[in-house]
Amino acid sequence: MERDNVPEITYALEDCPTPVEVIRVFVASGLPHALDDPAKMARLIETADVIVCAREDGRLVGFARALTDFLYTCYLSDLVVDAACQGKGVGAELVRRVRCAAGEGVRFHLFAAPGAVTFYERLGMKRVDDAWEWPAA
Repeated sequence: MERDNVPEITYALEDCPTPVEVIRVFVASGLPHALDDPAKMARLIETADVIVCAREDGRLVGFARALTDFLYTCYLSDLVVDAACQGKGVGAELVRRVRCAAGEGVRFHLFAAPGAVTFYERLGMKRVDDAWEWPAA
């Protein structure tokens, strides 16, 4: 349903976007992503435990991908919103839906792009000092 000729953004769990759609929304978001190979992106989509998509007139404008055990922990590995749709609550809604899909009481973790730190703070997330990583070789 459109209001004032503004298309409504719809959300779907496990929407199964195509790899090309996901790559396009990464490019449209302005966020860097190392995978511009559709075959590798297909593997990321296939191995996700939770995928939530946001669409405007059928076009993918937001994408969230998470890995979780549905009991203890959830890692939000990708959250991306087309720059034209940023500031409209799309990212916050994608995060909310991933958290709901992962389950009540599940710990939620992520790495934030430098420009997205304040977004996660506004959602009420807390920074942690006890996280560790091995950079990609």
